[in-house]
Amino acid sequence: MYLLIVGAPRSGTTLLASMIGMHTDVAMLIEDRWFSIKKLTGKKVLANKLCIPIQLDFTKRATYFTRLMKKLGWYQNYPASKYNMEDYLQLEGLKIIALIRDKDDVVNSIMKRGRKEKMIAEKRWKMAMQIMHRLNTEHAEKTVTVSYEDLVSEPERLLKKLSYFIGIDFQPRMLEGYKHNILYPGESSIDKSRAFRSKALNGNGFDKASKSNELYDSLMGLRMNP
Repeated sequence: MYLLIVGAPRSGTTLLASMIGMHTDVAMLIEDRWFSIKKLTGKKVLANKLCIPIQLDFTKRATYFTRLMKKLGWYQNYPASKYNMEDYLQLEGLKIIALIRDKDDVVNSIMKRGRKEKMIAEKRWKMAMQIMHRLNTEHAEKTVTVSYEDLVSEPERLLKKLSYFIGIDFQPRMLEGYKHNILYPGESSIDKSRAFRSKALNGNGFDKASKSNELYDSLMGLRMNP
């Protein structure tokens, strides 16, 4: 079967992919943009993780022109993948894990570590909420939503439920996935303090009445509880 992990940039998708990728029945790709998931073999679960919208969009696909424009500083939120979500949805037996995280933490992390302007960071989070809400609305039978905050606070309980969703047995070695995070090596543990960090430091800094925050609240209500 195929597995796709998606979420906004800086929302914990690499951590989750590293943990699931530790399973002996899983072959995990990290941010592959060329549909190499179709070329994997030898494992029960063939998986990829991509950030939305900058790597994967529901309908848009990267072209030579759009990649050139991104290098020149334009089309900052245009996807980098030559394939889109609709292409992935054609994969037989596909299951999708959508990972959500608090807006302030995502935006602040994109600005700090990604060195992007606030407007770009907020736009990315908003577009990610729209895509994940669409997945839960139109493809609920294939999609499960989880939160970063639950992942770092109750990793074992959440991973056991995700393992059942994927169709594999939970393996304790999955809890050590943070040690093998290829994009952010050197982690000594799961830092639970990163959950809702911005609110703890600065309070709530965004408009609760906005449409994107309504989508986030809706996804939080639909999420898999650990």
